[in-house]
Amino acid sequence: MLYTTKIDLSVAKQKKLHRSGQALLYDIAKRVRSGYSWWLIQEVAVSKVLRTVAVLSTKYGTERTSVQRAKDKAKDETAAVLFVWPVRNDPAGYTTKFRVLLLATEHLDGEIMFDARKKPLNVNLYSNRNAVFKLRGSLKDAKKPKLGYEWDWSLTAQSEQIMRERFMAQHANPAGLQKLLAAYKSLPMVSGYRRQLLEALKATKPAWKKSTTPAVSSYKLEVKNGTKPDLFSARYIPYIRGFPKLFNDPADTFETYLAANDKLQKEVRRVQLETVRSQHGGAEL
Repeated sequence: MLYTTKIDLSVAKQKKLHRSGQALLYDIAKRVRSGYSWWLIQEVAVSKVLRTVAVLSTKYGTERTSVQRAKDKAKDETAAVLFVWPVRNDPAGYTTKFRVLLLATEHLDGEIMFDARKKPLNVNLYSNRNAVFKLRGSLKDAKKPKLGYEWDWSLTAQSEQIMRERFMAQHANPAGLQKLLAAYKSLPMVSGYRRQLLEALKATKPAWKKSTTPAVSSYKLEVKNGTKPDLFSARYIPYIRGFPKLFNDPADTFETYLAANDKLQKEVRRVQLETVRSQHGGAEL
């Protein structure tokens, strides 16, 4: 289904943003399970994201209601949905880029798309490669393909290896290990990823047991006395119980998010400019 009406930025401005990484991954997986298996991802600068979203929304009707999309599918017409999330590349905390994911029930003409049933869908919520999630599908019954696929999120091989190496690097540092574990526990605790996290801790535990540094010995004693948690116990790795916040006070729509982001960026620049002026405001020697 192709839409050729005039591009309207108001459609993009009113698009809702997910309030958490957990909600985003859950919603993407739900769509893929219901037949939106063809995908493409692109990274877009803040200055271009509104137009990009508006063009895709208009061209492929991604903002149509669920009832309208169901009618499209019933008529064997291609239906599409669009996901967008901000990437906080800048250390100051504001967004510089967005990632845009287009899902469709069929390959869209003119686009380079992949089928999630053959090529896992990778979703990165951050600016680095430390936590890239992949949605992989496997046939429920290889002898009965009509039964469909089972889908689960987990870290890519590269991100999993990074996680293992980071834990091992901190095996003799209880404070560093606690901080690192807290960071990984804040990621969407989908079942596949939870298993990977437990395996990474299991692989680190032998080195922890052999460590005899004062900090490790002290921590082990406190665990024995019941005053500190066992860092390697599965009981402290939560299951999915809710939707943890990915961003502080996230905006409901693109329009409000971009306005708040622009305000933050201008404030950061103002502070930086004042710092430069103060450093060069004295008499020249």
